[in-house]
Amino acid sequence: MVIEFLTFRVAPDDQEGWRAADERTWTRFLQMQTGFIRKEVWIDPSRVDRVHVVIWWEDEKSWTSIPPAAMKAVDQAMGAWQRPSTMHRFDA
Repeated sequence: MVIEFLTFRVAPDDQEGWRAADERTWTRFLQMQTGFIRKEVWIDPSRVDRVHVVIWWEDEKSWTSIPPAAMKAVDQAMGAWQRPSTMHRFDA
């Protein structure tokens, strides 16, 4: 199992809108991908402007087989809610 751990900087006042956009774009897209297990969104109470997105994949092949063009299209679908992220990978 591979875990994708993304961290976004989202102002607390924007988090409700960002999470709604993330749900209707990224979450729905990921749910259609082979090997996707689940996704959770976590807020760091010590740094309330940080949103962590944790995505579980069956294996690295499933995670990395998504075409970059498809990921770019979904990212663009976030529109004004798109934010840069940092990514960490963990093996479970």
